[in-house]
Amino acid sequence: MLMIKRLYDFDWLRSLIIINLIPFHVVWLMMFIPPFSDVSTTSVNAQLLQIYLIEVGAWHMPLLFLIAGYSAGISLSRRSLRQYSKERIKRLFIPLVVFMFTINIVQNYFTPWVNPTETRSLIDFVANYLPYYFRNFFNRMSGRIP
Repeated sequence: MLMIKRLYDFDWLRSLIIINLIPFHVVWLMMFIPPFSDVSTTSVNAQLLQIYLIEVGAWHMPLLFLIAGYSAGISLSRRSLRQYSKERIKRLFIPLVVFMFTINIVQNYFTPWVNPTETRSLIDFVANYLPYYFRNFFNRMSGRIP
């Protein structure tokens, strides 16, 4: 196996990008979801925040994919495809499935997608939303009631 020295610059770059996800998404919510904040979209601050979104949004995800591809290449040079696949399934696929069937459902219960002023009971949610969610789960739909 080829031993490649770890490049800590990529680790730091990935860390900074992931840390930047928090302010990026907060600013996105402030600009595009009106009930989230009272920021006027015509103010100078809002324009600066929009510039931040445009500039960071242009390179944020592509850079993450570039680093992920590089990391996958390094990882594949150190282990077999079977070992790599087994480790990826254990570290990524299993948490994804757990999230989809637990946290995602709870998150959608507390998110007012249909009508923000509507109060929804747990019984109403279980009766109306969950069958829709599971029926459309494999149809590549989000499960949100239109």
